[in-house]
Amino acid sequence: MDSGQNLRQIELLQALEATKTALRSFSIYVERQAESVWLAEPPAPPERASELPDFGELASRSAALAAVADIVRAIDYVDGQDPRTTRKLVGVISLPREGLAAALEINALRERVAKAWKAVADDELAVVDEATGQGAYISLRKDVLRRGGRARLNQRQTVRRFLVFEHPLESVSFFWNASPNITATTCEELREDLARPRYQDSPHLAADLALLSVLPPQEPFAIFTQVKPRVCANIRWSENGKIKVKSNVKTSMPIFVPAPGLPIVKKPQPRTERKKRVDVRIQPEPYLTLIAAHRYENPAEALQLREQRRAAAEDAENDTAE
Repeated sequence: MDSGQNLRQIELLQALEATKTALRSFSIYVERQAESVWLAEPPAPPERASELPDFGELASRSAALAAVADIVRAIDYVDGQDPRTTRKLVGVISLPREGLAAALEINALRERVAKAWKAVADDELAVVDEATGQGAYISLRKDVLRRGGRARLNQRQTVRRFLVFEHPLESVSFFWNASPNITATTCEELREDLARPRYQDSPHLAADLALLSVLPPQEPFAIFTQVKPRVCANIRWSENGKIKVKSNVKTSMPIFVPAPGLPIVKKPQPRTERKKRVDVRIQPEPYLTLIAAHRYENPAEALQLREQRRAAAEDAENDTAE
């Protein structure tokens, strides 16, 4: 192990230990100092969106706060947990100002862990296989976690950030979202993606690059990623006399808001079928084989719409800054 790898290893372990300690203290604080709490634990989401069930509210304050404390400090897998999943808890909790500040400090620690995790992502450690006597390479990150007693660490649970609002909210509306994730990209960006090492040995690479070569660099594409139904939230508040809305927010943990009281909370309702969109302008079949990127029926119109949305987002950010 060279000196650079050693420093990156130390930084990862220190960041993890600092985050673990802060989460433990914060979980105790929340259980003792939370002012108001609304909490519901949804059932496991179905594989398909054919039936999205309702879920009940945890009426007992003590049971709710114990559940929150548990999810706050949960960075390891539990027995029986699918390693591809994260533990989730839906709700809204009001805290004193110092509690909100502590949550934001933990978010900064989690960002530190994420950076340290990424820094060692490509590091490998040379070892000798005891069974064969042959040299081999193993992931330095896995070795660090194993030797540091963190072999059961769940990366997503460790780096996911708390959703913290320092201003009062008017309402939080939870709902089931069964839509796929859609990532906006361009022809040029797809070419760059196909240059990554993971695609270099694929027999489909040459054909995909040939398909992209006949298109303008800035032609828009949409990448679809199918996901399981998940609970999201629409959040509404007033700021400087204007109504602000944060839509389709993923909520794997309770939302923290300032005390006293809670906003109006609406829980998800069961839904048995989803209406089909009538304004679909995306070709149904992916244009490429290696990446599920779809072309638009009218690329110029799609590009114009993206520019309008980008401008609207920038205007919203400027309004918030003012």
